[in-house]
Amino acid sequence: MKNKHTFLKFKELTENALFCDEVCQKPPLTQVSNFRVENAEHCRLTALSEILNIPYYELLTILISNALGDAHEGFLSAFCNHNERDIYNQKLKLRVKELLSLS
Repeated sequence: MKNKHTFLKFKELTENALFCDEVCQKPPLTQVSNFRVENAEHCRLTALSEILNIPYYELLTILISNALGDAHEGFLSAFCNHNERDIYNQKLKLRVKELLSLS
């Protein structure tokens, strides 16, 4: 089941986006390692982790992975034209592969 909050938010972001063909740089590792969760979200994650008996970082990974899937679907749903949707889907997938190859 899709997370409607994530799906709708990324549909809205996509509909309001100004697209450019410039490639953004991969975020520096320091930026990734400095990622912080707000206290309220941290507490919710901790409580879920404890109740579900799933390690905190494993739960965080599951949540991010699923949210990104919903975000991808929301992104694609913003395109009414099927060809345009396919073009941006391929661009997104290609860029992910490029970034993975830099890791």
